[in-house]
Amino acid sequence: MNQAYAGGHGHQPLRIAVLLGGNSAEREVSRESGQCVAEALRSLGHSVVLLDPAECALRSFPWSEVDVAFIALHGGSGEDGTVQALLARLGVPYTGSSPEACRMALSKRLSKERFRAAGLVCPPCIVLTPDLPRRDVERAVQMLGYPVVIKPDRQGSSVGVSVVHEPADLEPALTAAARFDPVVIAERYIAGRELTVALLGLRTLPPVEILYYGDCFSYHAKYHDSDTQYEVPANLSPRAVERVRDAARRAVLALGCSGLTRVDLRLDDEDQPWLLELNAVPGLTAHSLAPLAARAAGMSMAELCQWMVCDALCRGRVRRAA
Repeated sequence: MNQAYAGGHGHQPLRIAVLLGGNSAEREVSRESGQCVAEALRSLGHSVVLLDPAECALRSFPWSEVDVAFIALHGGSGEDGTVQALLARLGVPYTGSSPEACRMALSKRLSKERFRAAGLVCPPCIVLTPDLPRRDVERAVQMLGYPVVIKPDRQGSSVGVSVVHEPADLEPALTAAARFDPVVIAERYIAGRELTVALLGLRTLPPVEILYYGDCFSYHAKYHDSDTQYEVPANLSPRAVERVRDAARRAVLALGCSGLTRVDLRLDDEDQPWLLELNAVPGLTAHSLAPLAARAAGMSMAELCQWMVCDALCRGRVRRAA
């Protein structure tokens, strides 16, 4: 931890604005993340104000009265780079990645292009736009091969995600995904172990294996199913651990992300990691995966949030000096 910013430990406490809520489909998860963050930061002696962009105009907030903005917004303008761009223009240090990195990370289409260009292994996929005739969509998915995962292009928390095993179930899945984004991704289903790796910059935290019922780690499994379990550190061979961590680091580098990120992968029977996506604003609720991985590395929720604040301030100084 950078003790220069360790509020509550003999140093000057900071004034921190925690951004939470918003208008996306992940509003409630974001509110829970923000509340957990605020509690952790206040335990360190920091002064915290909660800002919900759905209830107040960020442009008119007196930013000169805070030292740093902590972004706990999931989906929508809080994760697509819009809020980050506003804060950058205002000269406010903020947690997480740059506007451009956030924009690419939220779009599965854009991020997969970058991942493949970097030589990372991703499941084969096709992009389905609203103007495509349904017959062409069905033919393209058939060529991709069932089962397929249908998901909105720009959405997190597995909102609108379905696994389709046969053509008869394709239409309802497309309709469900299109409720959240007109652009839909069809991705070949990869059988294997569900893993996630949280990173602090390029430092990987212990991989987490997610154990759940069904074909995919759905929104319900993430937030409401008591049967969902997590193994941390994941019980992997040293070879698999290194492969998974290397893929996660390369994914972060491919998108140019910074701060806390989380990379989701599938690991097949030959210990090949298949990169699914990168989350530039991971959940920070009491049951979220990044804090779980941090605890396995000996880092409390308060220490994790403090690291993010210090990282934001350091990168803010670099931007001002550039």
